[in-house]
Amino acid sequence: MRARVLVLLACLFLGGVPAVVFFTISRASAPNGAWSGAQPGGIVRGVVRDQHGAVLAGATIEVRAGHWAPKGGTNAFLVGTSADLAFDETHTVRVESGRDGLFEVAVDPVDGVYVLRATLDEFEMRERFFSFLDAERKPLAVTAPVAFELPRSTRLVVELEARNGGGVLCGGYTLEHRGTNWRGIGSTTRIWTGSFEAGNFVVDRLVPGEAHLSIATRDGRRFESDVELAVGTLTVRAKL
Repeated sequence: MRARVLVLLACLFLGGVPAVVFFTISRASAPNGAWSGAQPGGIVRGVVRDQHGAVLAGATIEVRAGHWAPKGGTNAFLVGTSADLAFDETHTVRVESGRDGLFEVAVDPVDGVYVLRATLDEFEMRERFFSFLDAERKPLAVTAPVAFELPRSTRLVVELEARNGGGVLCGGYTLEHRGTNWRGIGSTTRIWTGSFEAGNFVVDRLVPGEAHLSIATRDGRRFESDVELAVGTLTVRAKL
């Protein structure tokens, strides 16, 4: 992530004692060098591939335009996804990648930034920040193509069985996934939540890795299990 830092060093001598004063002004960008500001709008072009470089046709490209700011408690330099933003969306456009994996979409001007999202069945969702501005907040003469790489994902199928023929199960679930962060230090947690009404449910586009599944029915029954999310379809059978 790029940032411009201007440091002004002033040395004042008062009573023979030197005093050093630092003034720091930071201008942080979103990931991918996307600077927020008065965007002129234009054409966003790019390509969607899998993790092996093969082009992916039929991927949905969603471009969200709006004002953004880091959520409370989030350092501007650590913004990683739109989940870290307080995002005031003004408009959204959608297109699909063609047979060659290429996409092209026209976006309107906005005073803010664009969030690009690529999704496709059986693949993980990916996001990128985008702007038509350089670090000086001036329009770019040429914008670089946007490249999305979508790794294969996990599809979790949960089949529920009521003990002693307890009727149709309904309730909610939480799937908590732990992994290392992008610097390899510490860990991050991703949480998926949802509800079910007919006993079985499916959670798509999950990131492979270790996760913990918690299920609670409306009548108080519970189920918990650790699951290993591998690429492809995983079926978990739970008795409640």
